[in-house]
Amino acid sequence: MVAMPRLAYSNDLESSNSEPSSVKAAAKAAPKVALVADLPLFEQAKQGLGGWLDASKVVLARIDLNIPLASHSSEQKLAATAEPLSLARIDAVIPLIEQVSPYPLLLCSHLGRPLGEPRDELSLRRLLPHLERRWQRKVIFLGDSQKSGALDEATLVQLNAARLGQVAPEKAPIGLFENLRFHKGEEQDSLEFAANLAAKADLFVNDAFSVCHRAHASTSAITTLLPSYVGCSLRDELASLLPLLAFGGQKAIAILGGAKVSTKIKLLRSLMKHCSALVLGGNMANCMLAVRGRLGGNNLGSNNLGSRVGNKDLAGSFAQRELEVARELDAYAECQKDCEIILPCDAALAPENLGADGSYDASLAPEVVEVEKASRALWDIGPQSCRSIERLLEKTAEQQAGTRVIVNGPLGVFERPPYDASTLRLLRFLAKMTKQGKQQARHGNLRSICGGGDTVAALERAGVAEDFTHISLGGGAFLELLTEAELPALRALRICKERMREVETAR
Repeated sequence: MVAMPRLAYSNDLESSNSEPSSVKAAAKAAPKVALVADLPLFEQAKQGLGGWLDASKVVLARIDLNIPLASHSSEQKLAATAEPLSLARIDAVIPLIEQVSPYPLLLCSHLGRPLGEPRDELSLRRLLPHLERRWQRKVIFLGDSQKSGALDEATLVQLNAARLGQVAPEKAPIGLFENLRFHKGEEQDSLEFAANLAAKADLFVNDAFSVCHRAHASTSAITTLLPSYVGCSLRDELASLLPLLAFGGQKAIAILGGAKVSTKIKLLRSLMKHCSALVLGGNMANCMLAVRGRLGGNNLGSNNLGSRVGNKDLAGSFAQRELEVARELDAYAECQKDCEIILPCDAALAPENLGADGSYDASLAPEVVEVEKASRALWDIGPQSCRSIERLLEKTAEQQAGTRVIVNGPLGVFERPPYDASTLRLLRFLAKMTKQGKQQARHGNLRSICGGGDTVAALERAGVAEDFTHISLGGGAFLELLTEAELPALRALRICKERMREVETAR
């Protein structure tokens, strides 16, 4: 078996971004959405089809450990002892670990939004007990990938224990680098950052669908330095999602929560082309209510805990950019007569005696009012809004066989009970419709598709994860597929496949 050398131009940082002419042509001619068959699969490399693997190889894998964590207020005040709300993304790494064995495995990921600065509460070190318990392996914390001593020879020997016959393959230790986003170079797609990350690795595996919509150093630049492949979880995600998102002219319903409209304007516009209704919750709904003049009293967005502003100064409550984009989206919706934006008519207000540290009495029932009469933050949509959404789902499913319902993001501050009520109610209702469609041919064989870390955590809390048609661990990437654009990380992998073919042909 012939080992593949590093790509010919990988040591020249200035020329690494260049692409062979045939690759440029392939990129222009390629379909917008990369199919699984277009991508380099790791199992093919392991079977020897490409000849890149031998017993001495070290595998670097990009995974997603950006799991939702319980907190009392906001991410800025996240406690160092905050527990994971969901272990799904940790468990999703197990097939990759088994697939790579017995080769030494280095893992890299991000957690939260540290904005290029180290933050103790967002260190991946905090996850080690959970990782070791779920993976049943020792996890060696390697620290900062940008420091020369992050992976020394002694540690490499430990990671090689299975290959050297010192431990059984299923007990081989795994290396884990510190949070990638502690450095600005990760989100800047820095080639220098990628080179340091790749320094001790021989090939790269992307198994993090949830970040495939990002052109970051650990998803894009690194593919110019190492032979790069698709991991089994990413492969399975694409194989399941692509057929479900091929609408073929049929209209879907999208139920969307989340904090920001501005980062999703392109997505929301694209969804309007495919959906008969966009059901909005969370701060996205609050922004839309604000621009339509429907918010009363001293209101604010669900992510601005503890702040209070007058109704005449909405910019103090919502970022001005959010309001501008919400107005733009509202105007666009007026022109899209085939898609209706559904906003809540009632809401559960934030606790009246909310502490400065975000504390409140969770045993008290929330005050529910019409949105026009709200005097505090909207932390959840109300029961009347839920019932309206349920009727919409029932009516659409009966009128259109095979209706797809896309769910992304909780409808309120779900991590803070009892403000998870509407999210749990609607997830359970949708799961029941999906299950009845399968078992009793009711509701026109409705198909439910959900994605995103918070959404998965809410599904697990609702106890209905098994009843959905498909659950994606990706949030933004899952929705970005609907824009019909090729995800940046998948494009990088496809181009790398072309490079590897050229290297093989040249031999």
